[in-house]
Amino acid sequence: MELALRRSTTGFLCLLLVILEGHKVKTDIAGCHFYDTVNLTSSQKFENGSYFYQGVEITPNRTGEYSHVLLPDGDRESVKSHWRGCVCQLKTCIRLCCPPNQYMTPDNVCVDGLEEETWSDHYVDITSENDTKSLDFHKDFVHQGHLPQPCSDLYNLYKNEGILFENGTFLRHYDNKHLTKQEYCIQPLKFNDSIQILPFNCAIKSGPDWGKTVAISTSIVGIVVTIAVFCLTEKLRNFDSICLISYMVCLGLGSLMQLLDSWQIPTSTLCEPTVGMRESALQKNRPT
Repeated sequence: MELALRRSTTGFLCLLLVILEGHKVKTDIAGCHFYDTVNLTSSQKFENGSYFYQGVEITPNRTGEYSHVLLPDGDRESVKSHWRGCVCQLKTCIRLCCPPNQYMTPDNVCVDGLEEETWSDHYVDITSENDTKSLDFHKDFVHQGHLPQPCSDLYNLYKNEGILFENGTFLRHYDNKHLTKQEYCIQPLKFNDSIQILPFNCAIKSGPDWGKTVAISTSIVGIVVTIAVFCLTEKLRNFDSICLISYMVCLGLGSLMQLLDSWQIPTSTLCEPTVGMRESALQKNRPT
């Protein structure tokens, strides 16, 4: 009896592990990054579980059910459950900024109306370990047009300002940085009557200048100490001192603005406490 119970327990645990492992495979495509997948919701599904996406058959072992999307900063955003396929392991993908059949305007707005016959230069240079080849934008790529944009402040680079690799990374010449699909995108850009396929990346934000920060901070401390001395010393409380204090206050505010600007902090934050006090006062004085 005890032996039979042990066998039953062991069998149940094995079955549970198999179920959990199968669920894991379905919800997370093993060995495939999220940005190498596409949404299969509108794709044709075969009886064997495979999907047909932009001319590529994606087998069941390369599909999975997702209830989130991966944002460029690495966070997950919950969405309606849907199936995705790891198509980029089967054919070269190109990560677009806009949905398919759209182009980018100079103002970074995605607009419908991208027609193949309206532009001539629709080849993209792809570099692999051995050589560089030009691929047709329309025929040789799987278009990934529904991934989140890398950021809100995109700006375009020109073709000679970077290298697009076959594995999906992009080398930016400016700082020799390899960008992942989370950090850049490719999109046809319409300027006047011409269309060019160009890479877009986020604005390069430089860090604060520590030398400037120390100098300005020291000046502000000196200004505050000087104002305090003039205010606390009775012999210095005269008209000339008031003028000097007014000047020092203006100088201190100017230095503070420079410090905030060097740290890329909006100066409007200084007004938020004042606005809050004003709204509070208005609410108190408002007739009931």
